[in-house]
Amino acid sequence: MIGTQFQRKEPFEVKGAETIFQHYHDLDGPSRFFSSSEEMHLLHTYIQRVLTENKSKTEEEREEFFELVPLHDRTAQMEIWNAFKWSIFPTNLSLANAMEDYFGSKIALYFAWLHFFTVFLSGPAVLGGSLALYEYLFVTDLGGDSMIAPFFTLFMVVWSACFVRFWHRRSSTLVCGWGIVDTLTWSRRPGYRGLPHVNIFSGDRNLTYPYYWRIYKYMLSAFVTGGILLLAFLIMVVSLNFQGYIHPESIFGAYLHIPVVHQFSLPGAVFDQQGAGPYPWLLPYFPTVLHASCILFLNMQYRTVAVQLTDWENHQTIEEFEDALVLKRFLFEAFDCYIALFYLAFCQLDVVLLQTELIQLYYVDTFRRVGIETLLPLVLRFMNQRMDTKPAEGLTASTAQLVDELSGFEEYEAFDDYMEKVIEFGYIVLFASCFPLASLLSLVSNLVELKADQFKLLFVSRRPHVHRVGSIGIWESILTGLVWLSVLTNVFLFGFTTEQMTMWFPSYFKSVHVDDVAFGGVDHIHVAAKGSETIVMALVFLLEHLALFAVQMVFSLIPGTPDSVAEESDRRQLVLAAKKSKHHSA
Repeated sequence: MIGTQFQRKEPFEVKGAETIFQHYHDLDGPSRFFSSSEEMHLLHTYIQRVLTENKSKTEEEREEFFELVPLHDRTAQMEIWNAFKWSIFPTNLSLANAMEDYFGSKIALYFAWLHFFTVFLSGPAVLGGSLALYEYLFVTDLGGDSMIAPFFTLFMVVWSACFVRFWHRRSSTLVCGWGIVDTLTWSRRPGYRGLPHVNIFSGDRNLTYPYYWRIYKYMLSAFVTGGILLLAFLIMVVSLNFQGYIHPESIFGAYLHIPVVHQFSLPGAVFDQQGAGPYPWLLPYFPTVLHASCILFLNMQYRTVAVQLTDWENHQTIEEFEDALVLKRFLFEAFDCYIALFYLAFCQLDVVLLQTELIQLYYVDTFRRVGIETLLPLVLRFMNQRMDTKPAEGLTASTAQLVDELSGFEEYEAFDDYMEKVIEFGYIVLFASCFPLASLLSLVSNLVELKADQFKLLFVSRRPHVHRVGSIGIWESILTGLVWLSVLTNVFLFGFTTEQMTMWFPSYFKSVHVDDVAFGGVDHIHVAAKGSETIVMALVFLLEHLALFAVQMVFSLIPGTPDSVAEESDRRQLVLAAKKSKHHSA
């Protein structure tokens, strides 16, 4: 029994195609043999195969001058938009199924994941908003710490693990409902280079590449990436000095403190964070905006570098190439976004400065996404349409559509959208107690971006190629890594950066005066009292292990795949194997 989690759909690789194909033009037959995405996938696969088989050298050179571009089906395009444009929050299945039918599973899984992420944020949004309101009304401490904050942190850690696990269940359900069979097939990357090799057992010919050469290239890629990250780190140091966040007395402060830059953050100076300088409503935010702009610039420059490095590493399959590229870009952009926060949290030990920087970076990044990546493309598209409202003389409607889509924007790629939302997920879970309002703000921004991404995909970008995938790929592994990392960061914040542990165990700590308050920070921090260092460390390690155990229990007790989906997948594998066996024996 399949249940009601998904509508059963046979994969077109398995179904009895002969009978259906003979009768699908009949009045009582199906109106369409393949969905729009399946048609595009088959057409692209076979056209590409014809173009790449038995090519001469001249044809290989000419291949650089053409590209297969799928065009929009205007009728289906408008049907999808009209079905969801007035729906603020459509159901997950209806949106995902409509996207899969037209764009394929890769695009549909992104929208399903973003929708699921938004739904799952409902609980943290309510609790986080309530905690933020409580701390605003009743907590007078500079850091805004309360005795109930650790429970919210524990909830967020467990919530993040549940989100990853339940999303895995939802994605497997969706993919099974779309009729995609999970096979072990892989596609060789066109640019793969290697030495000819013949398998002595099977006689198959393939290409091999020495593993030590790839290790050498990995090391060189890490060296190049590390050099660019060093530049990002230096920009962060300058930005924090402009804000007055780095002092000679702090950890590594003697090496990172730049007096000639730090002077601009002194009381009454240009970038005084207390608002005593000129234009207090504008200038104190300038270093953060400049830092975010530099991060954006470096990320854009590293995109090209990452593609070149990954291509040079000579990965054999398209899947390996994409995973390596995603991992490079995520580690680079995550370092850019989180390094300043990690320094303030774990070196400066100033929760107020951490909260200030976290909130400012979050707001700037959100406004950048909505403004640059959503509103700006819409304005440019509108201006282009106003300047050229009718096709050139002598062009048919189909030719005019072709010219418009080829000369318009680039093909939509969910890569950057995944990146932004995963970084946002990190803001929410890595520093849970320092910014409890992040979940509520993310829920609102996700609602806006869900609709904006639909419009951008349908009307602003070119129609993407169809990719039939069974999951969101390495992004799920990255989310899992952030879940485990959140245990370490939140326990450290609880024990050493905030005053939460001090509130529960005051006898184990003593207060030490600091001068961060002159720059918007705290006037004191708590450190372990003499003779209590071992007890404090033992408590921190105990809490860390308990949190790790809770996360492990979530991953162990919640099955990654529903039983009905597992049974249906096994049945389809058997049917597919039988079909292949029958085909080979015929």
